[in-house]
Amino acid sequence: MVILDYAIRGANGDEIDFDNETYILNPGYMGFGIAPTQVRIEPSAGDGGLWRNTKKGIRDIDLPITVIGTSRSDVQTKLRRLSKLIQDSEGPTTLLAKYTNQHSSTLALDVHYVGGAEGEWGPDEGLTWAKWVFSFQAPDPFWYTDEVTEFTIGTGNTGRGLLPELTKLKVSSSQTLGVITVTNAGDVPAYPIWRVRGPIEDFYVSDGTNAFGFNAEVFTGETITIDTATGSVTDDLGANRYSLLLPAPKLFTIPPGVTGLTVTGVANSLSAQVVLSYSPRYEVVH
Repeated sequence: MVILDYAIRGANGDEIDFDNETYILNPGYMGFGIAPTQVRIEPSAGDGGLWRNTKKGIRDIDLPITVIGTSRSDVQTKLRRLSKLIQDSEGPTTLLAKYTNQHSSTLALDVHYVGGAEGEWGPDEGLTWAKWVFSFQAPDPFWYTDEVTEFTIGTGNTGRGLLPELTKLKVSSSQTLGVITVTNAGDVPAYPIWRVRGPIEDFYVSDGTNAFGFNAEVFTGETITIDTATGSVTDDLGANRYSLLLPAPKLFTIPPGVTGLTVTGVANSLSAQVVLSYSPRYEVVH
């Protein structure tokens, strides 16, 4: 049986679990389904129009929260705790979806408070309560897992040719020459991070349609990090090394499901390796 509990964490480090006693997340919360979509369709010369592209928009969240205390002063203290938690001067507020089963995991969604925290006071069976509806917006509409999928590729026993090792975490693999199989368990494409540790040259990776790489040498002890989400290429000191890439690089994402990747390179030391990591992203929480 899967149990799902929700919590909210502020940039100040405070975290509140929604329970049935003090901070209650009431039925009727909204915004946990499919994110809104922005579709671009332009008029055409003939009937109808021409579809240009589709992308996900900003996610709107409404959380009706009831706070219960032993006195009006106690409720006020709890409400002020909530107020401090959602201040985003130091960063976003994070909604947490905590799954409890044999493979417990947590999904996180960064949001910003936009209004709605107005409500009413009233007695309820001798207790004092306040009910507020918090409205948030999520610039990135997808939930991220706290589990990072990681795959390490190293030099076998030959010292040349980049082949998959049997070191893996939460990922499926095959050891066909130069090809690795990765599984994205999320709902939408994931943005991988590639860490190339030298000595390696002629590094190249492809998903069969898109590819990138470089024919320059990564020296012993040096690591080049390629972040496909930001499009950045940096070294250990954070310096921009984008110029290493071959012309017209396609820093591709990993779609949901199973994908085969071809990874090649020349390494003359067992210390050379390539580490692929990514966090699955989810659209629906229920």
